[in-house]
Amino acid sequence: MSDVVIFVIGSNIGDRVAHLVAAREGLSRFGKIIAASRLYLTSAFGVRDQPDFLNTALALETELDPWEMLENIKELERELGRNDESQRHGPRVIDIDIALWEHIIVDDEFLSIPHKGLPTRDFFLRPILDILPKAIDPRSGRTLSSFLSRIRFIDLTVKKTIEDDRWRSITTSQSKV
Repeated sequence: MSDVVIFVIGSNIGDRVAHLVAAREGLSRFGKIIAASRLYLTSAFGVRDQPDFLNTALALETELDPWEMLENIKELERELGRNDESQRHGPRVIDIDIALWEHIIVDDEFLSIPHKGLPTRDFFLRPILDILPKAIDPRSGRTLSSFLSRIRFIDLTVKKTIEDDRWRSITTSQSKV
């Protein structure tokens, strides 16, 4: 039986679109990509003195369990050039987060699903809402759109959407979610 998992992916070093495309191709090894959001240009979160990020969300149908997926995405991040020693919230070639997994809730020392930052990060919420406009947080039972409306103006990071032909071919073939 397959589940749908939602990833939020970001990059702020080098050719950010190329890194996101490579992450999408890598994730397709673990299941079937069924939707992709637009690209969002966002201010850096946490450590502010760094280049802007490009962020997106992908929906994937998979047979893997969450812990197998976590292991696979950590390996994929390394393959794509992510340094495990990088500063928390610092610059990175690629960052792949499991944001949601159907209606599953996981809280252990290695994994939190839904992602703990989901209710407070517009750079998670906006891309996810592109592909799942009625998404519900299984932890609280609230809609993701209600979280977005509660984020303080000073904490907003999304600047604008970005068009790029390398990504457009992915988003135009979306959505079976």
